[in-house]
Amino acid sequence: MPNDKSVGIAFSDPALVAGTTIDGAVINGGTIGATTPMPVTATTFTATSVTVNTLSGARTTVAALGTDNTNAGTIPVGSFLCTVTAGDATKGVILPAMRDGQSITVKNNAAAVLKVYPFSGAAINGLTATTGSLNMAANTIATFFRDSSTQIWSSPLLPS
Repeated sequence: MPNDKSVGIAFSDPALVAGTTIDGAVINGGTIGATTPMPVTATTFTATSVTVNTLSGARTTVAALGTDNTNAGTIPVGSFLCTVTAGDATKGVILPAMRDGQSITVKNNAAAVLKVYPFSGAAINGLTATTGSLNMAANTIATFFRDSSTQIWSSPLLPS
């Protein structure tokens, strides 16, 4: 029997009304059978506190800086999409620390190569940990996925 009639957060089956039976038990005004009382009461659920991640501020723009991982621009933690400006084939950005399985998409918005460095201790696509940059071609986009505390993969694998 389908349960397709909404009753708040529960469903009632229109085929089960007073006088019908389920395996011989009569449904009659809130009781099942003649001897088993089944009180029917309304329950109200009230949320007292709910935390919602709205991703506010998670779309960011950062200018590429520096010449290596010690002075590159920093992508803020919590970013899910970062547009990077001012790339000139020598400047770069550092990916934020992420949790396993987390990702960030980086858009190189410059007409030159952008160096993307991993967060400290990690490597991108098996390059040198911490200092090895993945060089993104001009005006491309790539998503970086944290596989572990030491490994990040890009998609596409070689953004060009």
